[in-house]
Amino acid sequence: MPFPGNSEKSGNFIIWYQDDHWQARLALNYRSKELVSTNWLGVTGFDEYAMPQTYLAASVTYKVNKHLQLYAQGQNLTNEKQKYYLTWPDQLVSTNFSERYVMLGARVHF
Repeated sequence: MPFPGNSEKSGNFIIWYQDDHWQARLALNYRSKELVSTNWLGVTGFDEYAMPQTYLAASVTYKVNKHLQLYAQGQNLTNEKQKYYLTWPDQLVSTNFSERYVMLGARVHF
């Protein structure tokens, strides 16, 4: 039985670019199945697992001058849902959903 809270496989892949005005970052995060708890609701033999997950995030920043930067950031760009199952992957017990979101903004330095 795996150690709760850990995945056998996980990885991050990041591409990053930066120059005097532009900065861009694209990040892909992967995690294989994870044991969440043993004996779900006190029932021996029902172990709760989180299914494998892959998340994509991105950000772009443009430095207009030394006082102003404009940026865009996005999280969960693939709209990944976090699904949980009991012992066998076809026994879905719950799903969490963190929506994709994009944020636009400006940073002002005085």
